[in-house]
Amino acid sequence: MHRLACALPLLGVFLGAPACSGAEHVAVNETVHDVLILGAGLAGVSAAAYLLNNSDLDVMILEADSMIGGRVHPIKFGSDEVGHVTIERGANWIQGMSPTCDPRNPARQNPMWNFQCEYGMKGMYVPGSEQEVRGLHVVFNGTLLTNTSDKHLAEREDDTMRAYACAERLTESINDTTVSVQDALNKCGWEAKDDIDDVLQWKVSDSDFAAAASDSSLILSLPDASYTEFGPDDWLVVDQNEYGFSKFVHKIIEPAKAAGKLQLELDTNVTEIDYSHTETIKVVSADGRQFHAKQVIVTFSAGVLRHHHRSMFKPSLDPIQSAALEAVPMANFTKIWLQFPKVWWPDEYKCVLLADTCGQDGKIIPWHNLAHPSAIPGSNALLAIVTGEYAGMLDRLSDSELQSVAMERLKCNYPEVPSIVVSFCFLASDFLSCFHIGTLSRCGRL
Repeated sequence: MHRLACALPLLGVFLGAPACSGAEHVAVNETVHDVLILGAGLAGVSAAAYLLNNSDLDVMILEADSMIGGRVHPIKFGSDEVGHVTIERGANWIQGMSPTCDPRNPARQNPMWNFQCEYGMKGMYVPGSEQEVRGLHVVFNGTLLTNTSDKHLAEREDDTMRAYACAERLTESINDTTVSVQDALNKCGWEAKDDIDDVLQWKVSDSDFAAAASDSSLILSLPDASYTEFGPDDWLVVDQNEYGFSKFVHKIIEPAKAAGKLQLELDTNVTEIDYSHTETIKVVSADGRQFHAKQVIVTFSAGVLRHHHRSMFKPSLDPIQSAALEAVPMANFTKIWLQFPKVWWPDEYKCVLLADTCGQDGKIIPWHNLAHPSAIPGSNALLAIVTGEYAGMLDRLSDSELQSVAMERLKCNYPEVPSIVVSFCFLASDFLSCFHIGTLSRCGRL
């Protein structure tokens, strides 16, 4: 029987061979698995672990990358001169957490935070996230402003938080998805008037949604369930173990692996899923290998499915599913790492927000201090984040051009910045994925 189910923002597809077509001949020496799972990210590995731990089914995972983890993807970064550290190309934060672990009430906590509590992934505690802008360290014209040293900044922060709370309340009476977060903030009496206000607005909108407040649908964005249900804080994962953030993915599948049940084919880029035959579903990889199974679970991200579903599925997906995929909004999110010969910035701050555009278009606002004592001491590294349309523009630059832009932003605020030792830029086009946001109309890519 043909079964297909989907859910957004990440669309999972469950396929069973239909009973309405001629049978495909399967050679005697070809294994027909009970279940093929496509993708070894969190969804695929979790599905495999559940099936292998609770049944005797023959299950195989196919993964395009050379490692499991999907969008949780650690890499090595740094230089021989300073040292190499593990950084994350993809997922980097646990959003919505409690300050402490509570093993008595795991159901009341973020499942991702429960993994951290169980497996002990090192991270830097970030209180407040976008729901709290008080206590920021904002640099404007080379001067560090804090809400304890600058009364004007403290008043701005209070005004921003009042408008944010007001915008959340408006979601109770608005049903129109075309009303933006910006519309709600304006209705609540708050509007950015200068570069410092722009930073505060970025913090309550762009930093979480990766799109400008004017491009984010109010009722599709707020209230943010991760924070309202699980806690207002973030955890920036900086674990230096072999697997980085993906440690928890490895832990999930560890029992099945130890029992000798895990069948995993890495470096297997699936290009075709043929479910037109009666007996089995055929899955073909880019190098021509064929795999057969009675059932297939597709766990590719919505970004991958959106770009490839028309050529991948035979027959094509249901028009309703295709339309849903085409409508999935995508956002640009760029991460820039810079390593220096020494720490030249005040390393007591976890993050500094640069408000000055330095006469250039766009902003590179948050600079995370990876050398902080609670992060990766000795790394001498900064992590900058760029979102929205400006991230899309940076995506079109070469590595050297992007490095120059980043250094110009730093030097206009800190003229004595030394030359970097090494840089790495994770751009939208490098890591096809899905970053779901409540956009109004514009679609991009991540």
